[in-house]
Amino acid sequence: MRACTIRALPPTPWKPPRRAPGPGRWVTLTVADTGIGIARDQQHLLFREFSRIAPGAGPGIGLGLAISQRVASALGGCIMVRSEAGQGATFTLWLPADEQEG
Repeated sequence: MRACTIRALPPTPWKPPRRAPGPGRWVTLTVADTGIGIARDQQHLLFREFSRIAPGAGPGIGLGLAISQRVASALGGCIMVRSEAGQGATFTLWLPADEQEG
């Protein structure tokens, strides 16, 4: 299977996904933006419920990424982020391509 990459327009520099989260075959979906970026010391907050990195930046209550990570985990996968402040962010959804036993 091939990875599907969705890029913001205008095109942004693409960063390859990190290593697969485990053995086997994986399907990935990568989304990149040119936003304000997320400092490394704040990235651990991204997937917590009701956590907002920049509370005044726009609407939302801080549940979207937390719910997305839980859904990905329930399907045997995960979401990874690569970002630096001022450089935009790249999120990669990893889902196992092989059927899970159990």
